[in-house]
Amino acid sequence: QNVMHTDGTIPQNDNNGKTVTPKVTVKPTARPTNSANPTSKASSTVTPKPTGSEGRVTDVPANRTTVTPIPTTPWITQTPWPTQIPDSDSYEVVATVDGVTYAQGFTVRSGKEGTDKGTWQGYLPDNSIAYTNLYYALYVSEKVDTRNLYIKYKGDEGYRDIDGYNKQYIPDYASPKVVAGLTMYDTEESLQYCPFDYSDIRFEYMKEQGFENYILISIYFSDPGDQTFDLYYKDKKITTLDSTGKGNGKRLESSDLLKAEKILSEISEYKENMTDLEILDAACYWIRNQSYSGFTCLSCRHVANVMKLLGYPAWRMWCGTYIDGQFVNAYGSYFSIYGMTENDTTGGHGIAFVRTDPTHFAFIEVQGRTSLNYGETDFSTPWEPSEYSTISIDAPHLPIRDYDTVEDLMKGDFGIDITKFDPFDCTTWYD
Repeated sequence: QNVMHTDGTIPQNDNNGKTVTPKVTVKPTARPTNSANPTSKASSTVTPKPTGSEGRVTDVPANRTTVTPIPTTPWITQTPWPTQIPDSDSYEVVATVDGVTYAQGFTVRSGKEGTDKGTWQGYLPDNSIAYTNLYYALYVSEKVDTRNLYIKYKGDEGYRDIDGYNKQYIPDYASPKVVAGLTMYDTEESLQYCPFDYSDIRFEYMKEQGFENYILISIYFSDPGDQTFDLYYKDKKITTLDSTGKGNGKRLESSDLLKAEKILSEISEYKENMTDLEILDAACYWIRNQSYSGFTCLSCRHVANVMKLLGYPAWRMWCGTYIDGQFVNAYGSYFSIYGMTENDTTGGHGIAFVRTDPTHFAFIEVQGRTSLNYGETDFSTPWEPSEYSTISIDAPHLPIRDYDTVEDLMKGDFGIDITKFDPFDCTTWYD
């Protein structure tokens, strides 16, 4: 069988059996032309190579000669220098809703682009990733009521926690795969703690364009892979945020969640088939039999969190404030997270409220015993089955600053009608 030489020729035998190498003249092949445009380099009339019965390129006949192209020497191959992206600042309008323009800024410096979107990863003790934390800053042309902002994940808005800047737990407070929060800012400081490049430059640029405020969105999620989150203002969709998760797909846990589950588990042993109001009463009993050093008045949040596990809306209030530079607990003037002034602090005495039904709430004021050392408990007096007492939402003369009733408080500070509010229905989350 003839074997191709390195110079591209195929040896032939003469009549004496000796091998000779014939001269080969390679004729240039005319470039195919496009009949519609003879000068065009592209052609629609190129004849395809002949194929055999199996659809493969037909083998070259033995009486034809082919030429092997000379391989390109790697060291003489020139790679073009990368094009340097010039420094620039710009923004893109994402949406305009109810007269407010939402925009995302972009900054390029030294060939690197930065924008207000980034992620952190949350790790477990074994160094495996538990969740991804997406940060996203959206600039606005004027301040908006963040109480009316929320997200949906896979079409689900989950449980809205009105205690603490309207956090969302999707699908619920007990087993969240997503925890989201949104806050409005007018200074650059908060951006410094986010995984953004050139946020300080971009903040000043956006101010010059008329965007003096921004909404900082923080979304913790555990599902791995590409995920999307739809952002809404009331019933209008603003935009869709996307991110790639690296988490383990399990629920997101916090110390407050684990503490609430521990309390609920222990008090559930007190009696079978407890009513929800009995659970509320037993949770208060549990706190009162701990030490004060471990469970101060601020432990009312643990009782509230137990009720959140059951799906109830609950929120805290405080009375610590500074008057003439001196800290005092103004016990007759409690304020909510939305009613705080620059003189108020959440470090003062705390209470909690639980909306037990559309027209009633429970007033929670509870703390541990000062007679017990840290870590000690005393359950020598057993819990007596009892349902926690409730108060009408329109009851007057409550120790609430600026408001006479809980109904007025919720409309004024929280922007909701507490008689219609459902933590699992976003259509009830705004007025």
